Amino acid sequence: VRLGPLTRELSPGTVLYPNDIMSLSVVQQNLGRRPIVWAVTAGRGFAGLGDYVVQKGLGFHLRIALPDTTDPSLNLKRLASAPLDIPTTETLVYDAYRYADLLKEGSADLDPTAQSAASSLALPFVQLVYAYQGRGPDARQRMQRALDHAAKLSPNPELRQALLQLIQAPPESSGPTLQE
Repeated sequence: VRLGPLTRELSPGTVLYPNDIMSLSVVQQNLGRRPIVWAVTAGRGFAGLGDYVVQKGLGFHLRIALPDTTDPSLNLKRLASAPLDIPTTETLVYDAYRYADLLKEGSADLDPTAQSAASSLALPFVQLVYAYQGRGPDARQRMQRALDHAAKLSPNPELRQALLQLIQAPPESSGPTLQE
């Protein structure tokens, strides 16, 4: 299937569900002309074009070329199945997105549906904690800031504990890491 500057090969017998057809149609009509972005809550199908996706904040952005794996601004640990654009994510989560009073009050007292939505907002901060591992002298401070935001947005104590283990790892060790 030709999708603007990209091509997606479909194996014989591939079943396309309505959401697949819609996604492919949107990509075909817009790739290279308009940004195509999936929300972090939308799943990880990416119309079969996941190799061309980079996460920026709360969105997965489809690109017309494969991400440059040598680009130091990209974190390739792939906690959410796509490389993370660190500088853009930092700008979005710290300077652009609004969290109402969640960063002050936390999400623990919210109803379960609202807690689930708030937890989704924590994902980029969790990824930043992992991305900052071994990234220079200010890494621990940056990890702590991201951890504090993630902990406010997600009431999950196990998540907080796992992130604290990363921060508390000795400087010579990068601590627990994700499998690529």
